[in-house]
Amino acid sequence: MRLSQWTLALSLTAAGVFGVSTLTAQDATPPGGAEMMEMPPEFAPGPNHKMLEPFVGEWKVVVKFWMDPAAEPGVSEGTASARWIMDGRWMQEDFTGDFAGMPFKGMGMTGYDPFKKKYISTWIDSMSTTMMSQEGTADSAGKVFTYSGKSFDPMMNMETTTKTVLTVDSHDQHTMKMFMITPDGAETQTMEIVYTRK
Repeated sequence: MRLSQWTLALSLTAAGVFGVSTLTAQDATPPGGAEMMEMPPEFAPGPNHKMLEPFVGEWKVVVKFWMDPAAEPGVSEGTASARWIMDGRWMQEDFTGDFAGMPFKGMGMTGYDPFKKKYISTWIDSMSTTMMSQEGTADSAGKVFTYSGKSFDPMMNMETTTKTVLTVDSHDQHTMKMFMITPDGAETQTMEIVYTRK
């Protein structure tokens, strides 16, 4: 097969694979430069991301957790550090403390999905091999964020529905409350964390 025939065969093969009838120099050039920079505005951080700013910083934390809703809660202390990553698209929280006298580390990731029009939050920690994922909304003032999702409860050995409410108390304090939702819709508080800015 001569070179011109070989080139034609390759072009026809490429046209079949990529679903095009003709190939030009412009078609063959991958997008780049200014074209890559012209991303939809939804891909950039916006006002909804800005509403997460009160949670960024270095924090002292006091944790209350209820193993039995009828009993007094356990109490522990720790620290948390929250910062923007990915050019302001995601907020990462690193948490260090203890749980029932055992060392505990956790990491959360929070952002805003403009297509779902919801905040997205994930959590992993050193005492579990499952990830908790939640979606939520904020009130118009950006003071109360309410999330819901599913997580695996190792104590009950089953997947449960969770609700998390984050309240901005002031510039220097916010409070997280977590609830377990029973099949009949009743809410039982399982945790409270008060963050105080260092």
